[in-house]
Amino acid sequence: MAHSPALLQGYLELSRAIKRVKLPRALSEKISLAIQEWLGCALCLAAHAEAARDAGLSELDISLARQATSTDAREAALLTYTVRVLAEPSSITGEDVAELKEYGWSDGSYVPQ
Repeated sequence: MAHSPALLQGYLELSRAIKRVKLPRALSEKISLAIQEWLGCALCLAAHAEAARDAGLSELDISLARQATSTDAREAALLTYTVRVLAEPSSITGEDVAELKEYGWSDGSYVPQ
């Protein structure tokens, strides 16, 4: 990231957006784990894994989050989308957003089902 200002800027904007949204801490850590796995930052990944444990996530939850998936279909859809936004932002379509909304996600807030 340090060698790519655009990547760093995108990550910082995503991080700020996550802070504006009201997500449970465990889910926020799952998102961070998926992102850090994609970015390849071992130090950040270790820190978020520890924070995930503190938030009550199991080792299975952590492992799955690092693969951008979850045993919960709603969370899996969000994690997959999150990594796509980071890795392939131009591939995101309105259909992708509509699919997330079908899972109960909304603009700017976590909607529990």
